[in-house]
Amino acid sequence: KTGMIIFSGSPEGVMDEFHNPYAYNLYRLDTQGGKIIQRITGHVLSGIEFPHLNTTIDQITYNLSSNFDPWLTPDGNILFSSVQANGSRAGGEGRVMICVDNWDGAYPRPIYGNCDGEIGGTSGRSQAKITFGDRKIVYVESPYMNWGVGQLAAVSWDAPFNKTYDKLTGKDGGLYRSPYPLPDDRMLVSYAERGDFGIYW
Repeated sequence: KTGMIIFSGSPEGVMDEFHNPYAYNLYRLDTQGGKIIQRITGHVLSGIEFPHLNTTIDQITYNLSSNFDPWLTPDGNILFSSVQANGSRAGGEGRVMICVDNWDGAYPRPIYGNCDGEIGGTSGRSQAKITFGDRKIVYVESPYMNWGVGQLAAVSWDAPFNKTYDKLTGKDGGLYRSPYPLPDDRMLVSYAERGDFGIYW
């Protein structure tokens, strides 16, 4: 069985709304030249074609800011972080929310972090993963938009509301990044007391 590869990328020359030289979005790569999509939908995938590699790439999200950190959910959707930079969010500075979309990009929907009343008043939520047993979305909460490190927090995948919010770290003063769920419901994560990161579980 061969599936598609979902990744985040920013083509050369693309800028976000603040003229930063990047605007990441999610793409899917068909490793059989469009034939995987043809088996599913009856139509060959069209997009950026690489015939010498027998692959086709097409864009599935369109965000003027950025979408990044894709992760597969238990029901086959794509969980990712989405920069919401415009409007009055976070005092006009924007924030990064956790979002989910179908594998074809047809139905994006916010999961947590886009509303002013939600707990966890940080700007960034990234690197979200879903645990195996209790089905929690564990993610890195960062105090700044594009920092990528911070404290670990979680909300329920089945009920991602304030009442299921749980701050998992913060008392030790260290910084975390790259959480990864293990089958026994523990979480493998990089941790730094000050500057450098190591692996802990």
